[in-house]
Amino acid sequence: MKIDEFIDAWEKIPTDESLENTRIYWNMRASEFNEQNRDNCGEIQDLLDQQNYKVEGKSMLDIGCGPGKCAVRFSRDFKYVTGVDISDQMIAYAKENAEEESRKNVEFHAMAWEKADLEALNWEDRFDVVVGSMTPAISNVNALKKMCRASKDLCMLSSFVHRRDLKVELEEHLGLSKPGQEYRNKVYLVFNILWLMGYHPQVWYTDVGIRREYTLEKAHRLYSQQLELNQTQKKKAKTFLESRAVDDILHQEYTAKIGWLVWSVKK
Repeated sequence: MKIDEFIDAWEKIPTDESLENTRIYWNMRASEFNEQNRDNCGEIQDLLDQQNYKVEGKSMLDIGCGPGKCAVRFSRDFKYVTGVDISDQMIAYAKENAEEESRKNVEFHAMAWEKADLEALNWEDRFDVVVGSMTPAISNVNALKKMCRASKDLCMLSSFVHRRDLKVELEEHLGLSKPGQEYRNKVYLVFNILWLMGYHPQVWYTDVGIRREYTLEKAHRLYSQQLELNQTQKKKAKTFLESRAVDDILHQEYTAKIGWLVWSVKK
């Protein structure tokens, strides 16, 4: 296959309206992410260790940093760390978390990666390590190329390769996706795009257990926002969620597989 075929199969070019909906959605979940214990910091550290990567004196950019827990953690070892996230509420938590640990070598910016101007920010070839951990910000080839341009050494990107949760079932119920298509191809497509761009990505997989609990009202608000549902779809979604709720609570417990791509931008 040619590179354009992989790009066309992957491309998700967000509109300004879509980016605003995304910002609102992640603002709605900011408190949840700030309070939860699980993060991907350990996986990132494991991959750095596998690369025998020496971080002393190095810099990191965390794309889609959320409440900044990994950025703050890695600021203990890296010379400096920068985190960006589309959610201004996530960034507010990130700044609070950095202040609580008195970290002076980490900074955070509320911005959509898709809109980031690397030249204006002076971020071209700026960071030794650029990480995009489970972030929807890298959803097209332009965002991927920008990620590569920001790095002068190593890039790390992760995404679900299998995950069957309530959101996936709801998408199928509403006809927004077909069975077997959830999250399916991002790692596969990005691997091939990178390969055809002349990079040599390595792939790792990890299994994670996820537990989640929402009230019926909160689940309906979150999914309606995330999936950008119209009024008819919202009514169908509410009926579907009501059928899955127990005492107006939706419980989820499932195992997901995550794929990690690691590559050097040095050809």
